[in-house]
Amino acid sequence: MAYEYNSQDQRFEFPNPYKIENFFKILGAVIFMMAGMWLLFHAKSVLHNNLLAAAIPLLLGIGMLGYGGLLLAKGLANLKFYFGRNQPIGLAQEFSAQQLGSTQGAQSIKEMLRQNALSYKEPHGSVNGILYSIFPHLIFSPLFIRHAAEVQFQNAIVFIITLLSALVAKLGAAPNVAEWLGIFYNILALAILLRPMASPKNVSQDLGVSKVIILVVIAILGPVVLPFFTQNAVAPTWLPGMDKAIFTLIAALIAIGLFFLAVLAQIVKKPPQASTGMVQDSLSMNCQPAQLFDELERHLQNQWVSAIPNRIYSRLLPNLELNQERGSFEGEILEETQPVPVNTRKDMTLSSCFKEAQYRWLGVLNSFGILCFLVAVVLLGLFATSLYNGRFVDFSYFGLGFFGLSMWILGKFCFDHGNYLWSRFDFVSTLIWVEVKGNYQLSRVDFGRYLEDTIKTQKNVINVETMTLRVWYAEISTTTFGKYQQRSILNMVARKDAALELKEHLATFIQDQSMIVAPTANTDLSRIASINQINHAMQHPTQAANAAEIGITMAEATFNLNPTTTNTGTSEAQVPMFCTGCGYQLSESMLFCPKCGTKKAS
Repeated sequence: MAYEYNSQDQRFEFPNPYKIENFFKILGAVIFMMAGMWLLFHAKSVLHNNLLAAAIPLLLGIGMLGYGGLLLAKGLANLKFYFGRNQPIGLAQEFSAQQLGSTQGAQSIKEMLRQNALSYKEPHGSVNGILYSIFPHLIFSPLFIRHAAEVQFQNAIVFIITLLSALVAKLGAAPNVAEWLGIFYNILALAILLRPMASPKNVSQDLGVSKVIILVVIAILGPVVLPFFTQNAVAPTWLPGMDKAIFTLIAALIAIGLFFLAVLAQIVKKPPQASTGMVQDSLSMNCQPAQLFDELERHLQNQWVSAIPNRIYSRLLPNLELNQERGSFEGEILEETQPVPVNTRKDMTLSSCFKEAQYRWLGVLNSFGILCFLVAVVLLGLFATSLYNGRFVDFSYFGLGFFGLSMWILGKFCFDHGNYLWSRFDFVSTLIWVEVKGNYQLSRVDFGRYLEDTIKTQKNVINVETMTLRVWYAEISTTTFGKYQQRSILNMVARKDAALELKEHLATFIQDQSMIVAPTANTDLSRIASINQINHAMQHPTQAANAAEIGITMAEATFNLNPTTTNTGTSEAQVPMFCTGCGYQLSESMLFCPKCGTKKAS
């Protein structure tokens, strides 16, 4: 998507939201790239002695170097942040100014305005019931925040139960059985950490009572049942045992807890406002209803924010069957003004990040991720360099390798999940919905006196009586997590003053519409004046001195001259002026006709 810039409006230029996250990503990239280079040089030094001794350091070095390069690329890509005038995306499918139609998304917005309320999905499941009881205002938060909180709350419960289960199993099981259970708990912890982040498009999974019961049964019966499956076989020493599993579970609980606190820092703290300003009126007019929408579009264009076109979500123009004498019609326009960023985000520094409530826990989460990365590269470095001692493979170091891999995954969890919250953007915009419904009847209007006037007009008129006009106005606050992600409406404030102003403007426009066809050009008015002079002279011949004078008047009027008659003196006699509306003779000092009130032609 292109970046649109306007030098006259800087409201769309605000500090880089990824500034602090970029610092952590570049720091993590340095850690992995330095560790990867060290392993590559180590592989080079032992390659001439033994290929097997160089294989593991070589592979891990390439992997660390690649992941460090990935973190560096992401950090450098967001060093400069652009937010164009054409962002964020609309609340529903958008239409161009020439398109007609509506969508299901537009229907949802109209229903929200009509109901004068915001709609929220109800939480489901027993575990979510606990969560929403502890944090009752969480339901008013964006859908992404709700799903993230639900998933991490369930993960926290799973890890707590798993940790308790592991502790019970360690205390009540034989050492060999405990090591087998430790392998299971390590796999379970990594599987949970590798789960993708909650998305607003995906419904979060409920933990459920059944899963809790399974974990409790494993803790109690696992030490007794597991020997039947292992046949008392010795647990592999090169796999992570119970001690490493417990440590991994504790570290994962810390990471999940930090992310959960970061999510809670961005939830809605109190019930939002939810109201719309609506006015309606009953109007009558004698014109095509489409003219009303032409004026509406002109008026809305004059109020564009920073000269940026409104987002059109619904545009339905009245469709009249002109081959029928009467019928009904309806039309509507639903638009949103350009969302303007709420510039509450300051140009943060690393120290100020830990002082702001909304970003404090995000900074702590990324710091914990850096710590996990440091532990991971140290353990994996020891594993790669000590696995083969030149004579044989020491399998005891495999435990360090798996544990280091667990820390790597845990650090990646902190960085990936924190990125979603760093990507939050808040906006303010206005929703405008205008709806008309009415009945019409075709009529014909003749203007002019049949026996006296030479010029008459006729017009087929669309007569509309008691048309219903409704106008909704609401200022909304929206948020999104990512420039190209769907927005969520946080609150809605009524703008009844703006709705009333728009309704009065449209009502005034309707009253100003003329139902009489009349010429407006200066040339047409001049020629009509001449014709009226001829008509008046022909109908009142006594007012002329003689037939020759009438002929002169007719000739002069026909050629639209400015006749003058030279007397014995130097003064000029002007031809009498007549009203263009009724033909009444006007004096030079008159500006309007005393009979019909028509303005005298110049």
